[in-house]
Amino acid sequence: MSQKQGNKFTRRKFLKYTGVAGATILAGSSLTGCLKGGEEEKVDTAVIGTTDSVTTLDPANCYEYFSSEMLFNTMDRLTGYKPGTSELVPVLAKDWEANKDTTKYTLPLREGVKFQNGNEMLAEDVKFSLERAINLEGKPAFLLGNIDSVNVVDDYTVELDLKSPSSLIPSKLAYTVGSIVPKEEYNKNEFQPEDAMGTGPYQIDDWQKGSYITLVENEEYWGDSPFAETIKFKFYKKSSQLKMALNGGELDAAYRQFQPLQRQALRENEEVETKSAPSPSIRYLVLNVQKSPTKQIGVRKAIAYAINRNEIDEQVYAGSVEPLYSMVPKGMWSHEQVFKQKYGTGSNIEEAQAQLEEAGYSKDNPLEMNLWYTTRHYGPLEGELATTLKKQIEETEMVDVTLQSSGWGTYASDLDSGKMRLFLLGWYPDYIDPDDYIGSPFLSESGSKSTGSFYANDQAQELINQEKSITDREERTEIFKELQNMCANDIPLLPLFQKKQFSAFQPHIKKESFIMGPAQIFRGNLLNSENWE
Repeated sequence: MSQKQGNKFTRRKFLKYTGVAGATILAGSSLTGCLKGGEEEKVDTAVIGTTDSVTTLDPANCYEYFSSEMLFNTMDRLTGYKPGTSELVPVLAKDWEANKDTTKYTLPLREGVKFQNGNEMLAEDVKFSLERAINLEGKPAFLLGNIDSVNVVDDYTVELDLKSPSSLIPSKLAYTVGSIVPKEEYNKNEFQPEDAMGTGPYQIDDWQKGSYITLVENEEYWGDSPFAETIKFKFYKKSSQLKMALNGGELDAAYRQFQPLQRQALRENEEVETKSAPSPSIRYLVLNVQKSPTKQIGVRKAIAYAINRNEIDEQVYAGSVEPLYSMVPKGMWSHEQVFKQKYGTGSNIEEAQAQLEEAGYSKDNPLEMNLWYTTRHYGPLEGELATTLKKQIEETEMVDVTLQSSGWGTYASDLDSGKMRLFLLGWYPDYIDPDDYIGSPFLSESGSKSTGSFYANDQAQELINQEKSITDREERTEIFKELQNMCANDIPLLPLFQKKQFSAFQPHIKKESFIMGPAQIFRGNLLNSENWE
């Protein structure tokens, strides 16, 4: 069913009676429409700006940030995260239980939950949704690839049989690929990029690609009613336009993406409120451990000692990022500042020089190496970041760094081939679990090849296999601590900084209601205003 048809959606009464679907909504205002009998209904509305955009509304093929944001607000999944935290909680499932070897999960479902078309969500819909996402082989399908079968026990119970033991399934089900859709509304054999029907607090009312998308309250929603009955997201091509719209009162709120100096100006603007919080997005250096010169542990240690993360934050990003001393980001359970403990917080040039001397280099015989970065993919400041890293490493007076850059397509290909020895990358998690930062994608042998470090350590692989097969958080935490220490000792990866989420809004928006947590999900249903009843 296409959004252009619209006839199967339960629209809000004010849209039915006034015919103003897709009308322009003024920031901070309350849209009013005539009801039957001449009465008027006040609609609490929020207008939010962003430089992101929406590309697809099909959870089986959605793998972009802002498209996912729309699905988080219009659909539900079996599991999710407690707002503002990385704590995994049941959502459409009432709970989950794994067998002893974590190869089977049983999930009892909430009863009485309805889709936006009025039909009740049942176990058959869960089976259809997950199997559809797996079989269509869309961009995020790999997250469900370990599911061997989805079995309906009864109308309100499903069982998942896995191909191999895994404690990660509950976390992976929380991503948008696990969204539950009504089986009668979706084609199992093709994507439906313009459709978004689920059980979430909102439904799509109007979507003009590249311009705006409007959400209206889902009156069938099983949870608490949202404060904002309508949310309109407006898309801007430039962050300068976004900032101007906010300052001009066109927007109630704005987020993603302001440049560092724009963030600073907004923080200094007394007429708007701002809020920041750690992001799950991290940046790091990759060091190829199989090829010279980074094959030498002394070279890798010297680079670790030479890096000054605080200087990067202050000089490149104007205080808008947070120094990171582990591949597991701050705010996530099991985070240990292992690189801070081992290499300190600033440049230790003497220790860096000692490591280089032991590796056979000196001021008269300097190490010559390339530092690679990619243009555009990580934003306009990437060249400045690379230049700052070059300066810090060259302060040893025993290394000559040559900067090299390429577009993302070439960069990704060179990463896979092992051409680059020292290069910059970034990471945003597919699922909110330490495994996705320090486990499978990075320290496993297969993962390290795909990220370019080519790290191979039997002990690390054994620890990863262990943590993936147990569900107890305390036991997994101890394993993740070992893996973090292993990363700091062997340095196939060098964490640099953690991005900060940032939002700015008009004073009438209640600051605590603009949720910003490790899962980085915008909770439209919790957004509230002093102007709304």
